[in-house]
Amino acid sequence: ITCRKGVLEHRKYSCQNGFIMNTVCNGTFAGDLLYLCPPTVVSTACATLVNGYVSTQHPVCKLMNYSASYSICSCDLNAIRQARALQPSRSRALLDSSNVS
Repeated sequence: ITCRKGVLEHRKYSCQNGFIMNTVCNGTFAGDLLYLCPPTVVSTACATLVNGYVSTQHPVCKLMNYSASYSICSCDLNAIRQARALQPSRSRALLDSSNVS
């Protein structure tokens, strides 16, 4: 951004990754300031559905392997059943047990 001496300015810019950058020219000099947007950090995690919302706080599934096109999670089925038992009766959860031995 271009700053002007004697002019205090606060500006907001949107980065390509959605981050909002708050910038400030404090009026002490005239010239250009360069602000760099933070990099986008992508991480892979397993999540569970709790009362219809995705939650990663107390995961019952653990990330075993992943790539750019897939994720493999190992889940504790007893913990999933317990979490389902605690959900209100109007909520539903889907448990695919077709590959469970």
